[in-house]
Amino acid sequence: MAGRMTGGAKLYNRRWIQMEYLDFELEIGKGQGRKYPVAVIRSPAGEVRDTMLFPFDELVLENRLQALEIALLRSGGSKRRALSQEEQTVQDFGRDLFDALIGGEIRSRFDVSRGEAQRQGKGLRLKLRFQAPELAALPWEFLYDHRRGEYLCLSKKTPTIRYLELPDPIQRLTVTPPLRILGMIANPADLPELDVEREKQRLEKAVKNLRDKGSLDLIWLQGQTWRDLQDAMGGGPWHVFHFIGHGGFDRSKDEGLLALADDKGKKHLLSASQVANLLADHHPLRMVLLNACEGARGSGLDIFSSTAATLVRRGIAAVLAMQYAITDKAAIEFSRTFYRRVVDGRLPIEAAVVDARVAVNIAVNNSLEWGTPVLYMRSPDGILFELASLPAHRPDPIIVKAIVGTLPPEPPPPEIRKGRLWVDTDPDGSTVHFLNIRADFVQGQELEPGGYHVEVAAAGYTPKREWIKLEAGENKHHRIVLHKSKTPPTEPPKLPPPTEAKPEKEFTNRLGMAFVLLPAGTFPMGSPSDEEGRYDDERQHQVTLSRPFYLQTTPVTQEQWRQVLGNNPAYFKEGGQECPVEQVSWDDAQEFIKKLNRMEKTDTYRLPTEAEWEYACRAGSTTRYCFGDEAAQLQDYAWYEVNSERKTHPVGRLKPNAWGLYDMHGNVWEWCRDWYGDYAVGPLVDPPVPDAGASRVLRGGSWGNNSWLLRSAVRSYYNPVFRINNLGFRVARTF
Repeated sequence: MAGRMTGGAKLYNRRWIQMEYLDFELEIGKGQGRKYPVAVIRSPAGEVRDTMLFPFDELVLENRLQALEIALLRSGGSKRRALSQEEQTVQDFGRDLFDALIGGEIRSRFDVSRGEAQRQGKGLRLKLRFQAPELAALPWEFLYDHRRGEYLCLSKKTPTIRYLELPDPIQRLTVTPPLRILGMIANPADLPELDVEREKQRLEKAVKNLRDKGSLDLIWLQGQTWRDLQDAMGGGPWHVFHFIGHGGFDRSKDEGLLALADDKGKKHLLSASQVANLLADHHPLRMVLLNACEGARGSGLDIFSSTAATLVRRGIAAVLAMQYAITDKAAIEFSRTFYRRVVDGRLPIEAAVVDARVAVNIAVNNSLEWGTPVLYMRSPDGILFELASLPAHRPDPIIVKAIVGTLPPEPPPPEIRKGRLWVDTDPDGSTVHFLNIRADFVQGQELEPGGYHVEVAAAGYTPKREWIKLEAGENKHHRIVLHKSKTPPTEPPKLPPPTEAKPEKEFTNRLGMAFVLLPAGTFPMGSPSDEEGRYDDERQHQVTLSRPFYLQTTPVTQEQWRQVLGNNPAYFKEGGQECPVEQVSWDDAQEFIKKLNRMEKTDTYRLPTEAEWEYACRAGSTTRYCFGDEAAQLQDYAWYEVNSERKTHPVGRLKPNAWGLYDMHGNVWEWCRDWYGDYAVGPLVDPPVPDAGASRVLRGGSWGNNSWLLRSAVRSYYNPVFRINNLGFRVARTF
């Protein structure tokens, strides 16, 4: 935004910052099974080809899509949470899509391209071109880059569009204001009633100042039949067509639908092709916005089967449509923000869409519906209009007002008064860290009114966490006093070298599960700030484990699972019963451990904590991997994307680490006991397991990951109920 609103002034008479983009254009070809060819056909970092292994088989995909749609419907509650169960579902799905699509050499090109775009002060536009219809039908708008903790399409630096390259190029249209929008409302009597009148009023309010200045005209079609639309398209000129109503998808014909009305006011379903026949020949029309649920829903058989894609194929430069049902509140917020950006004329359409997504994300509490709109485009640079200067005298608006009516002026939004926060600590110089927002703490910084969860830590003292409430306009000093730690000295002796740190005891239980006893000790958990491939959630801190514990030497195998629970849920069975069991959720692992304890007449078997897992993986090392820093040696220790042939392998076949533990890197991700969250600040002794959270921690990387994701410090996480063919576990036992 060019500037912040102050004193109630609005930005309608200002220009938004112009945004330019470099293109990162990906083409996903037709595949066989779950393998698809992927090519970077245009990017600042050059071209490259790779193969994507789609992360889900047909059954798993169906379950994941169903879970995602349920999450979207359930999102939007009034209670604000750091990460709701619904968002975790969406985030996990987007993360898996991102890792599959943008992995290996593709990821390298993407990262370099993003850096080059940043160097030039530009954004990086992700253009997705699908030759595989079954992939084109998926919700790629939820791509989630877990390394940066962000959805790509929620940042103007990385907008995501569906790009259709067609033979006839689209030229920019020079428009002498006003930009003319034709609005149509179709609310057939035999379909659920929509809040269309409210959206109409809100949309008119949102563009009132623009209309008064002569920048935009919004004219509502007085009718809801296809003949009314045909007559209107014979006039104009219209630059944007905005449809509000019902949409759907005809699975028998593999084609999108819009529901208009017949002469009796009942529904009249128009196919995507019929809608295109009504709109495509109107030369000035550059954009269509379909505020209808499932306007972007496509078939797995035909890339152009959705209403939106069909319109683009027929010549419309850009189409915005909904791939899931969307609430009226979210649709209204999206439209309000989008049109405010469009009339500027210099902001690419994809940047306007990002701003509208962000508006939904913020204004509609807890909603995930920002990912519902899909942008289809064939304009190479996203600039649809060249707006000429405003005319010196605007034509008489009486006719327009007779059609759309007049509305009272919108009251100016209240100014949000920020406060300032200081945290005074005892001892002086303690570290202060925010736990509930992604920002570094700075004494006296300006903050929005609200609650802030902070943690204070200092060497030799017990860390302390407190909530601080900041009122609007308040200058607040909050004092936090730490107490001397009763734990061992702040600088405990370092672990002996791996060759000297020998496990004290080994045992094998009745099922053939082998364990080693790992010594108590202290280690640096996380990664140093200069470690190659490091992620932000790996903040290094000192951890002491005061008690020894047993850890299984390998992940749980398919045979061990069968002996305990009597079945084999693994996807990769062809490798034999000694392959790790996978497709097991965290909850499934708990069921295994519960029954194992009964069989062994004990209560000491459990999952390792995250700290225990990294301590065991490192085995006294402080390098990227348990054996050193060079990824070239990884094939000797781990099954991963280089040597796995995209499947699991029998456990214990490669080299162990210094403490006799196999497959700590690769083969399968391993569930840990902890809920995922930010690391605490300061030295810790026996880090407690959080009582609640949204996702459980996973460690170690898997057969499908690159070398960076197999580092000792890498953290991942997942919904504890999900099962995927790269998730397994190993068992710990309390000493």
